[in-house]
Amino acid sequence: MLLKNIDTYYCDSEQKIETNFNNNKKNKKLLKGPIAMLNMKMNRYWIENIEYSLDPYFLKTNEKINLSPKIGRQIEDIDSNRALVKIVFELKKEADNPFGINIVICGEFECPNWRESSDGIYFMNKTAIQTLFPYLRQAVSTITGLSNIPQYCLPIINVNEIFD
Repeated sequence: MLLKNIDTYYCDSEQKIETNFNNNKKNKKLLKGPIAMLNMKMNRYWIENIEYSLDPYFLKTNEKINLSPKIGRQIEDIDSNRALVKIVFELKKEADNPFGINIVICGEFECPNWRESSDGIYFMNKTAIQTLFPYLRQAVSTITGLSNIPQYCLPIINVNEIFD
């Protein structure tokens, strides 16, 4: 799996990504176009792996620390209607970094015969990643916040630009 650097992919604060996976009829009216006709949903998510290491001897500084994390995705068929979607996040522990972290977030997504339609493929490749990304951001923030160092918050990014 190819991991891509995300330090240059920041979104404007005005840009918003809205997704709706609720199956009730009221919320389906919010979606428009052919993708709205698909019955898409996230069944569950979980953290498959977390590795974290803190450098206790890292010298505190008032200077800005530039971190260059990498992100990758992996999509595996479970059956014709479901897929396992993974986001892999990696920040190597180096001399310039106060910590190193590797996280794999998984989600089971459902879309009937998703491989047979362009909307289904788009859903698994883009929308599912957008759905999992906030869980990744929260995991990184929580782990670093528990380490008695300033909390590291991943920026909101447009994953569609990363995974073209």
